Amino acid sequence: MTAIEAHFDGKVFVPEQPVNLPVNQPLRLLLLPVTPALTCEEPTETEWLQSAGANGVFDFLKDEAENIYLPTDGKPFIDER
Repeated sequence: MTAIEAHFDGKVFVPEQPVNLPVNQPLRLLLLPVTPALTCEEPTETEWLQSAGANGVFDFLKDEAENIYLPTDGKPFIDER
């Protein structure tokens, strides 16, 4: 997987740097909006979760059919570092 910076010109996504891909190459885009808090190369876990939560990419998890685990499944994990 490759990450690139791009902007949306109102019609298409425009890469900020050259991209070495064949013309008409199918792609799947995961949009992570750049906010003032996300200007570093590697966002913190909190920043990533905030952006992911604001993006509709995980909306399928709100479907009741995706809720397949119960609080009684498994046992709690306690990190004792």
